Amino acid sequence: MTIAGTDFEDGATVIIGGVAATGVTVSSFNQITATTPSLPPGSLNDVKVTNTDGSAGTLPNGWIADFLDVPGTQQFYAYVTTLVRNAITAGVGGGNYGVAQSTLRQQMAVFLLKAKYGVCYVPPP
Repeated sequence: MTIAGTDFEDGATVIIGGVAATGVTVSSFNQITATTPSLPPGSLNDVKVTNTDGSAGTLPNGWIADFLDVPGTQQFYAYVTTLVRNAITAGVGGGNYGVAQSTLRQQMAVFLLKAKYGVCYVPPP
């Protein structure tokens, strides 16, 4: 993965979803590359960078571990990750998004309402 930001220092560490990334390379003061740790499929994870001087920054929901049924090459990958990152949907469980499953009208109504009213919207029972 590539992390863009500012004021990165050589020796910075990267934590993704509470797990240390490996192969961390500070390419410049505004770019880091790292190998993501193995995380549960479909999980949404914070990314934290800590410099050697103790300064740190966290990007909430900065990394989504690929769903088992939506690899990076899947045609709807960008749309699925956008929906998940914005808390409009979380998938069907078990590391799957359910991209090949039918969507019920009540599910679509919740998608639309969450998109309109934000992540704190709680649909009626």
